[in-house]
Amino acid sequence: MKDYAIKALVNTVDHLGSVTYKVNDLLDEKVDEVSGTEFRVCCIEQVHMKLIFGKMLVSLDSVVIEIF
Repeated sequence: MKDYAIKALVNTVDHLGSVTYKVNDLLDEKVDEVSGTEFRVCCIEQVHMKLIFGKMLVSLDSVVIEIF
């Protein structure tokens, strides 16, 4: 009975280690996925700001041209 209990405990610990490894691997994938998404959002925000700034410059150029 003692040998059976030890084997059962070893198998349980081994299983928990395997599950932990799989969960960590899945979390790493999701973190990478989120990081990639954050990077793309940041790029989109930068492009958006450049477009807004460009429109402001064009509007400002129009005002300057009308003054002169």
